[in-house]
Amino acid sequence: MITTIPIQRYLKILLAFLPLLGFSQRSTAQELQLVKGSTQATIIIAVNANPVEQYAAQELQRTIQLMSGVTLTIAEAGQTVTGPRIVIGTPASSTEIQSKSAQMGLGGSNEEQTALLRDGNTLYLAGNSSRAALYATYTFLQERLGARWFWPGSTGEFLPKQKNICVNDLNISVAPSLKFRSVAVTNPPAGDPDTDTWMARNRMNVINIPAGADSDGAKTNLRKQKGFLTRIGSHNIVLSVDTLMAHREYGALVGGVRQVGTAAKPAHLCWSNADLQSVIANMIAKWWNDNPYNDIIHFYPADQPQFCECSVCADMGDVSTRWQKFSSLVIAKVNATHPEKKYWTYAYQGYRPAPQVTPAPFEYIGYTLYNGNYRGLLSGTDAVNAVPKGEMAGWLAKGAQLGIRGYEYIIFKDPMTVPLVSWEIDQLNWAHNNNLIGSMSETPAYGYPKGTAPENTTWTVNRMTLYAAAQAMWNSSVSPQKLVTDWCTKIYGPAGGDMSAYYWYLEGAWRNAPGSVTYFLNAPASEVDNVFSPAKFQQLFTHLADARTAVPAIVDATKRSRAELSIATEMNMLLNWQKNYYYKTGNAGNYKTNVIKTTTVNETLWQNTPKLLPFRELTGQAAAEQTDVKIAWTATSLAFKIVCNDNAIGSLKSKYLSRDENVMADDCIELFIQPNPANAAYYHLAVNAKNVRYDAASTGGSNEDKSWNPEYTTATSLQANSWTLNFEIPFSSLGITAQDAAQFKLGIRRGRAGRAPNSGWPEASSNPGSFGTATLYNVTPPTKRIIFYDAGGDSGDMSVTFQEGGWDAARVDTLEADLTTQLDNQHTDVLLIRYTTAKFKLSTAYMSGKINDFMQNGGVVILTANGDIPVNTWFTGTPKVDWSGSAFDPIRKSIYVREGTWLDSTNNINTVIKAGVTPASGYMPADTTPGVGWQIMASMKMQDATAKPYLLIQKKGQGMLVLSSSAMGYSGGYEMFGNRNTLNIVKLAENLLWRNKHPN
Repeated sequence: MITTIPIQRYLKILLAFLPLLGFSQRSTAQELQLVKGSTQATIIIAVNANPVEQYAAQELQRTIQLMSGVTLTIAEAGQTVTGPRIVIGTPASSTEIQSKSAQMGLGGSNEEQTALLRDGNTLYLAGNSSRAALYATYTFLQERLGARWFWPGSTGEFLPKQKNICVNDLNISVAPSLKFRSVAVTNPPAGDPDTDTWMARNRMNVINIPAGADSDGAKTNLRKQKGFLTRIGSHNIVLSVDTLMAHREYGALVGGVRQVGTAAKPAHLCWSNADLQSVIANMIAKWWNDNPYNDIIHFYPADQPQFCECSVCADMGDVSTRWQKFSSLVIAKVNATHPEKKYWTYAYQGYRPAPQVTPAPFEYIGYTLYNGNYRGLLSGTDAVNAVPKGEMAGWLAKGAQLGIRGYEYIIFKDPMTVPLVSWEIDQLNWAHNNNLIGSMSETPAYGYPKGTAPENTTWTVNRMTLYAAAQAMWNSSVSPQKLVTDWCTKIYGPAGGDMSAYYWYLEGAWRNAPGSVTYFLNAPASEVDNVFSPAKFQQLFTHLADARTAVPAIVDATKRSRAELSIATEMNMLLNWQKNYYYKTGNAGNYKTNVIKTTTVNETLWQNTPKLLPFRELTGQAAAEQTDVKIAWTATSLAFKIVCNDNAIGSLKSKYLSRDENVMADDCIELFIQPNPANAAYYHLAVNAKNVRYDAASTGGSNEDKSWNPEYTTATSLQANSWTLNFEIPFSSLGITAQDAAQFKLGIRRGRAGRAPNSGWPEASSNPGSFGTATLYNVTPPTKRIIFYDAGGDSGDMSVTFQEGGWDAARVDTLEADLTTQLDNQHTDVLLIRYTTAKFKLSTAYMSGKINDFMQNGGVVILTANGDIPVNTWFTGTPKVDWSGSAFDPIRKSIYVREGTWLDSTNNINTVIKAGVTPASGYMPADTTPGVGWQIMASMKMQDATAKPYLLIQKKGQGMLVLSSSAMGYSGGYEMFGNRNTLNIVKLAENLLWRNKHPN
């Protein structure tokens, strides 16, 4: 028998038992309604709340208004308020919070202990300090309301629309994983408002300010309002040239000479000099006087490795030990007038290893982690990372308050996207677990340099990693997988899955590539072929295309536009890598073509128009049956003549006979034309052998709109062993402005109806990432070409830089036959030959014959060598040279430079030659008679104070022979023409070409 209990009686029984079960009627009976219907919470701050707490209230008010459309009122404590409340403050500023501080887990020594508590009708956003209360506000907005600030500025703000904003039970007490959290913004030095705001919203707490007069604190307090601790920091323990000229004893003794440096490259100082210590102490004291509202002075010496060699400095110990002893003495002097101030420094260059003494009283020492491996996790067993981990352990054992100063955002000298989310989170989790207290990696601010496309700015190419770093500094246990999923879902909506797949594929390609990547400002070409391959590019572009196809499902037009723009940015960042890959692998020429203007399209035109490079199959191999394509343009239209060679013409397939049917399944030609290289939208046109057309428009994914039906003309004809398509389409149909130097993207694919593999130019693909670049020219443009004879070296970085500068480039390893092919293939302007006795395979007969002829006919040969070189046996009339050996002066500066227009035509290389780091050796010529012997262009100083030329030239017929002891891009690091300065080699080559034509 079933007994029915009236509902009223049932509720009474249930409520009677709830206390016994441990439930609170008050906290679970209903949600706290902050915004719902006519209910609107009031934000409460203290009477005369400080600027940080006021800012927290304003940020909460602003964000909720953007989410819900409702502007909450901000009131002061003590005012009569009805309805739900949000109280922001600290135990010191709010008696309410003080009364609940134990419940919230507040108190103790951590000033950034943060608490969120819902208690009845009130939500408390509190902390041990005003900064912590601000972070409680951001924690609530992010973790409970879903607010995201992925990158600076309005485009990086993602706020979900919420008609109702309600809170159930909430009791969170949390402290950040790292005490000091920041990004070392290098440009602009005075900061960027959008970047500042992003850092604050992502709970970073330290920001740099420039040293300068700020006696009223206006500049400093504007940023302190956002919760920041402010620091003055740079390579600032330097003195002016004038000061060092007046007090030579203050300068570092290097090579027996007291250094004075230059304004651009200051000298190190003699840290053991007691008077110098007082000068520096007074300088720091003045910084405090000029910036009384500043929190931290971060000081460290000049950014170069030529430390003082005097005996007194040497007696102080190794460079790290000297720096800590010097800093202790200086801080003690400053403390006499400015006690209890806070100081930071770096462990960098020669003072990166742990010292032999207890560190100076620095609140924070940033270990410069440029010697770590950006591919290996710090938590793992990577051999490269063992060195920095060991050095950091040494600092910690000495009692240092240590953090990380990173360079992961400037791994490459050109901004390149590097997928480091997992690596970054692991690094910061390792730091937290090993008692490091902070992180601050270097990058320019968001949007800098101004006027630069986003995909070419450092912040944008690192935007996901920067966001991951911000989150992991606050909570080092954040999951990389969840973070990437959250990012992609909120930015891309229904395309989020495809973009997550894209990211993880890219990260896998980076992490699984061979070798290690360390330091900073590397050439992208050094890694591009380790990370990428044609197949990997295709997979990545496929993910992006799939994402584009999913984006139209986003109903909200603004969200849809933002997703499309973000995918386009990712595409452009990937294209930067792809372009670099083509340059490095010598395939760049396959991905570009020049289209020359004509007045009339006829057979005479086609007979004199060069063909596109051979069609390739998806495997990258040349197609067995080639397709000959010629392109021209008139004032109004783009024209093609395409001949499809076919040894089985009788088997030609043309099944589809109506427009916009699937003619791509026939023997056909497909054209993919992307009018604007910066916009992924393209047009797809196809014509089969029976002249049946297909035409459609795409936004950049696999979706195609066949309602696009432009005006254009086509004609096909059949030959014995081929079929031909003549195709002409007005520029007006494509939206292309026809003018000299205009560019558009182009792909051509030949479909074989299953009879043979498809092929195409530049690839047999319909993916926009595989399109080549077509450039319209009124006349054929001039070109410059260089050949690198590597002799076992790697000219890849140089080859990329030359091609980026508009040169054609070819590379030969060792064989004479390969070099002959390149020299005979087309006109060449410069031949750069690396000479090493181990790998050099060019015979004396070849040098005196083929190479000499090249110079006699106007070519420039640049020889790079480091040791004895038999130039006098190779070339008749060339005097012998004697190698200097490598006993060079430690200050590697030019002591002689031949003045003349060669230094500024066509590039200004005065600074490069006169102020750059010289090679480590030189060559002394046996004869420098004008018109007969060598002409010395620049010399370096040896250890014995003698001058040895490192750049020599000799005229050879219509050409020129150049000899340099520079590594010329094959190694050399920061040497003026080293592998970290490949752009200087391009400039030198262009100037030498000019000099060859203007010898006087």
